[in-house]
Amino acid sequence: MAEPVIRRALESDIEQIAALLGEGFRRPPEWFAHRIRADPHYRPDLSLVVCRAGRVVSHMRVVPRELRVSGVPIKVAGIAESVTASAERGKRHILRLIAAVRDVAVAEGCELALWWTHRREFAALSGFAQAPAGVVPTEITEITTGTVTGRGTIRPVREADLPAVSRLYNQANGTRSGTTVRCQAYWHAHRRLLDGETFLVAEDSGGVVSGYVRVMPEDPVDQLLEVAAERPEIVMWLLAAAAPRGRLRGAVPESLRADLPAGTWSVVSDDHLVAGVHSQAIVNRMLPIWCQRAGTLVKAEITDDTLLVTSGGWTVDVPVASLARLLLLGTPTGRESVLFPPQDFVIWESDRI
Repeated sequence: MAEPVIRRALESDIEQIAALLGEGFRRPPEWFAHRIRADPHYRPDLSLVVCRAGRVVSHMRVVPRELRVSGVPIKVAGIAESVTASAERGKRHILRLIAAVRDVAVAEGCELALWWTHRREFAALSGFAQAPAGVVPTEITEITTGTVTGRGTIRPVREADLPAVSRLYNQANGTRSGTTVRCQAYWHAHRRLLDGETFLVAEDSGGVVSGYVRVMPEDPVDQLLEVAAERPEIVMWLLAAAAPRGRLRGAVPESLRADLPAGTWSVVSDDHLVAGVHSQAIVNRMLPIWCQRAGTLVKAEITDDTLLVTSGGWTVDVPVASLARLLLLGTPTGRESVLFPPQDFVIWESDRI
């Protein structure tokens, strides 16, 4: 049997990649091929493939984006579309790819890598340089909508609504941690990528768009991609309209849960986000923020696998493997909370691709 070869993907690989994604994620290959070709930001060279005898048998993609991390826009490598052909599973292709993808992410100037996986043992393999990665615990929330009515109209989104949708997104997510920094071009491009998505807006009696919701219909429970609105009651109205069967699941920030009526939501599962940090780069970016939060000058250095932050008579030492979790989620107690205050964290399902 021919030995596997790892290389960057080519334009000519798209059909094979789409077929592999279709097998792994149980969607028609044409769905993935359309999504790849319609994405104006797609670069074949940011995908890594394992080939055997000229056939693509495993795939992993780097998606660079700006993410708000502890109040600071950080360039992040989202590691996505990790899949291996069924006949090739168990041959450690993913472990080979994650090491190669890490180098691609660093070359693209990314300071943080995020990878959704159910296998915690991959954490130690997806850090940058010699720094170990850490697991950031996240939660999936199920919401029961019931019957909700509102004043105004709920209708499918139109192209002319996108500036208002962008404003609502930024208004809701500008102070959260984990949310993607988006420009207008994102909305015009992304609306064409996710076939089958339910994308609704709420319009008040004056014709002003006051909320929106994106849902992917799934069995047995619809998937909440994201939602934002001027008021909590509009959120529930939108959720009920977008999920006529009355149930949705997805990532939901704590601030939004607090606004949902009592008894309408519950945490149904945990998810694993493996986060690797390009340690020195992210420390350099965060240092002015830490000085501001501490109210004084601080020094930060990395010794072995530990970050030491000092100022005057106090020291905070943080294992590098915990740094991503503290940056994204924060902590409510201890001296670390001065540098890493609690964050209203969410990575919307729409940004996990």
